[in-house]
Amino acid sequence: MRNLNATFAQTRGTSNAASLSDVGGPALQISKNFAFQSYYDTTLLEKALQTQPPNQPIVPSTIQSQQIVGYGVGLHPSSQTPIAIQFTAGQGGSSSSVLILKPGQVIWPFGDAPFGGFKWGLPYGWLGGGMATLVVLLTPGAEVRWSGNPEVIFHRARFAIKQPSDLTSGGSFNNAPKNWPMRFPWTQALQGTNSIPQQGNAQIAIAEPTKVVMALRTATAALAAASDMRILFQGTNDLGLDSADAVVLTNPLFETVTWPSYANSGTSGNLISPDPVIVSAQGIARLAADDGGVLMLDLTGTAGLTGLFVDVCRYGRL
Repeated sequence: MRNLNATFAQTRGTSNAASLSDVGGPALQISKNFAFQSYYDTTLLEKALQTQPPNQPIVPSTIQSQQIVGYGVGLHPSSQTPIAIQFTAGQGGSSSSVLILKPGQVIWPFGDAPFGGFKWGLPYGWLGGGMATLVVLLTPGAEVRWSGNPEVIFHRARFAIKQPSDLTSGGSFNNAPKNWPMRFPWTQALQGTNSIPQQGNAQIAIAEPTKVVMALRTATAALAAASDMRILFQGTNDLGLDSADAVVLTNPLFETVTWPSYANSGTSGNLISPDPVIVSAQGIARLAADDGGVLMLDLTGTAGLTGLFVDVCRYGRL
């Protein structure tokens, strides 16, 4: 008998796309593209989160209900997000607890007994989104032959570039904002203009952070000179917790990036004013600060980056 959290997979190469040819036995494929749960907003910054009511383990706005009798369900490794799923037992039995599947995982919720249907969607607290493909195994002997642990987007946010004069002991930026999670639900999650709490006990962690994509957002889409920017890290999980696991706000860390000089690339149309992009697999990609944060600082000495913003998209493997 398979237990509630049993997984079963056989490797036959790496799958790059969802396909029923990866499945041995009768199966049904279901796909859904979910909206990202974090987004870019000049006013809200790290509070630009979609609404997720607490005490709802599946985000209500994402719930999909399926009346399908089956034995197992797999989240195909081409999927771009984990999902939360709850099964209804067949023949009037009780429902399962809500389970979280990462891409590439397969479960048989009631062992060799069938389920009568299920509902699924994004897990509470998850800040990513994208395409998810479920493969429903319709017979007790069905199996999958796939492998993979794909890179997924897990957090997006906009950051205001501050000036050195903003960093004063009595000012708003004596400490960095709480804005750099890597475990979800995030302990510091506040949503929208009213700072509505969306916190919870973490159930998903990014096991392997891989890279960060940063875009400089400019009003004129031009920089006359190459511009240095310091990224300050405060209270990181990696280097900013003491022996009692308390956050240490002193001795922050930093790394420096340089935005290139550039000018408009045409005379009219949407493509004449692009913004520069930096892709990093260094400190900003690797460090986490679930109870701390990150602050972007202008190092030009001429306020060359004043009033500008950086859009950040973070990637990793579960």
